[in-house]
Amino acid sequence: MKKAIQEVRRQFERFEKNREKCIDSAGKLRSLAKRAIGYIGHGDTKRAKRALGEAMRTVKDLRLMLLRHPYLHSVPALNEGLEEFVEAILLARYVTGNLDFPTPSAIGVNHEAYIGGLCDMTGEMVRIARNHPEKSASIAADAAAIYRVVSEMVVARNSRIRAKLQQLEHNVIRLEEIVSAAETPPPENRPWGSFAVLSNATDCKVKRITVHPGHRLSLQRHRRRDEHWFVVKGKGLVTLGDRSVAVKVGSSVNISRGCFHRIKNTSKSNLVLVEIQTGDYFGEDDIERVEDDYGRC
Repeated sequence: MKKAIQEVRRQFERFEKNREKCIDSAGKLRSLAKRAIGYIGHGDTKRAKRALGEAMRTVKDLRLMLLRHPYLHSVPALNEGLEEFVEAILLARYVTGNLDFPTPSAIGVNHEAYIGGLCDMTGEMVRIARNHPEKSASIAADAAAIYRVVSEMVVARNSRIRAKLQQLEHNVIRLEEIVSAAETPPPENRPWGSFAVLSNATDCKVKRITVHPGHRLSLQRHRRRDEHWFVVKGKGLVTLGDRSVAVKVGSSVNISRGCFHRIKNTSKSNLVLVEIQTGDYFGEDDIERVEDDYGRC
C-alpha cells in the first residue's frame, strides 16, 4: 500500500513538473508571438522574422512534449500561446498581400488554436484599416471572406470557439464602420434603397447595399457570378430558391449562380449588407428578374 502511494506521488510530481514546463514554454511562445506582431506593426520585418523563427522552434519543442505527454493538451496556457503564434504567422503573410495561409498541420497547431488565431488576426486588420483608411474597403472584404471560411471550417463550437467567432463578427462590423467613415464613391440610388461599389477587381466585386424599411430587392438570379451577403446593420428576410432565411447583424448567406434570391428589410431602420461577388463577370446586366415591386421585370 505504501509503495502504491509513493508511486502515485511520483506520478503526480512528474505531472506537475511537465505541466510547469509546458506552461513556461507556452508563455515563451506567446511572448515571442506578441513581439513579432509588434515588429510587424512597425514594419520591422527583419526582427519579426527572427522572432517568428524562434517561435517556430518553440512550437516544435511543444509538439514533442505533447507527443510524450498527451495529457498536457488540456493546459489552458498552451492554447493561448498557440493562438498568439497563429495570429503572428498569418499576420506576417497578410501584410505582404499573401492570403495563401498555411494549414494548421503545416505550422504544427491544432484546429481550435488555428481558428482562434485567425479570428484574433482580424483585430490587427482593424488596426491597419484605421491607420490606412484608403485600404479599409479591401481589408473589410478580406475580413468578410475570412468569416465565411471560418464559418465553414467550424463544425463543433465550444464556448471558446463561439467567443472567437463573436469577436470575428465584431471586427467585421468595426471594419465596415471604418469603410463608411472613409471616402467612398457616391451611392447609386434604386427604388428599394442604394448601393456603393467598394471594390471592383477582375476576380471579385464588393458592394455596400442599403435597403430601406419595408422594401425588398427583386427576385433575381445571375448566370456568371456567385454572391456572399454579410449583414452589418438591421434585420431582414432572405429568399433563397424555395427557402426563407431570417438574417440580422452578423448573419451571412451564400448565393450560388443560378439560384433565385432576394432580401427584404423587415426592420424599422435601414438594412445594410456587404455583398461579395465572385465569378467571371460582374455587370449589372447579369440580372434575370422574375418578380419586382417596381415594375422592372
